[in-house]
Amino acid sequence: MSFEYVGGDLAVDFLNTGDWTARGLENDLLSDYRRLLAWATGAAALSTDTASQLEHVAREHPAAAQSALAAAHRLRATIRTVFEAVVEGRAPDLADLNAALSQALPHRRLESAPEAHWVWVDADRDLESPLWPVVLAAATLLTSPDASRLRTCAKPDCGWMFVDRSRNGFRRWCQMSTCGNEEKTRRRAARSASQNPNGSVARSSR
Repeated sequence: MSFEYVGGDLAVDFLNTGDWTARGLENDLLSDYRRLLAWATGAAALSTDTASQLEHVAREHPAAAQSALAAAHRLRATIRTVFEAVVEGRAPDLADLNAALSQALPHRRLESAPEAHWVWVDADRDLESPLWPVVLAAATLLTSPDASRLRTCAKPDCGWMFVDRSRNGFRRWCQMSTCGNEEKTRRRAARSASQNPNGSVARSSR
């Protein structure tokens, strides 16, 4: 399955690599380390050159790659718990996110050529480097006004999140073309069934 980048934020798109249902996480798109690299490249969290170098490291060190994938799954669950609390108006427990930040931020450096810019040191050698921009994005979102715009898709058993930057602030679906249309179709069918329990077609009074 292909990745969708519709959350409006890197950390939110990271959460949306699986469906957060009442039964738990389903349809996990981060099934192996190469999939993690594919997501990060598509999200512009990694360059294609860096991803290629990490793929080589992963082939040389499969156990370390599996450990990095497990770290990605833990980080995703951590960010989900934090963002869920924010959406529900509760104070989030930031201990695990702060721990992830303490591992990522030491790799952040300024370089001066040709102009001053941020880089991630050792990003092409550390198999967990695809997670560093995600951690930083999560912290940045939490400390910005957009934190109040975090939403969860209204379709049951989707669980995808998004930053609602619509003009009126009434966005309800992660994607109108999928969850929005499916939920509207389901509701129309439910209304039709309740109005016509015997399967008869209602006739207009006009």
